[in-house]
Amino acid sequence: MQERGAEGGLPSDAVVALMRGLARGVQTMVAESARSTSLRQPDFVALSRLVAEDGMTGVELGRTMSLNASSVTELADRLESSALIVRIRPGYDRRLVILQATARGRRLVEGVYKSMLGELTEIVNGLETDELAIVTRFLQDVAAAVDHSIAPDTG
Repeated sequence: MQERGAEGGLPSDAVVALMRGLARGVQTMVAESARSTSLRQPDFVALSRLVAEDGMTGVELGRTMSLNASSVTELADRLESSALIVRIRPGYDRRLVILQATARGRRLVEGVYKSMLGELTEIVNGLETDELAIVTRFLQDVAAAVDHSIAPDTG
């Protein structure tokens, strides 16, 4: 059993170690998920992002994945040739291209994550209201820290 801190919680180094383990687990899950779909890992990550965001421009996708324009184009070509995404050109700006997952692409991503999301939902549903508030605040703070480490304020 782990030693508890002054207020009954785990010491901060133990929490950080658990978060590192979680990050490694997520990386492994993404790699295995890509393998199970026969997609390249960047293609699966991109498709997952497009499903989660309900479409993005190539520039937005490139920014979130740290890819240059030609790499995004190649990735989009592969996903489009597999009927997993479509390129949409809104009438108001001919230069703009939105990459959007097809129904087939959505089913593929949702099928991969279905069991994990079910388990997470059960865990969240088992929390008391005060526990849920603490977990929510913690996850928001962690997400903000991750966002900040990816794109630190330059102002």
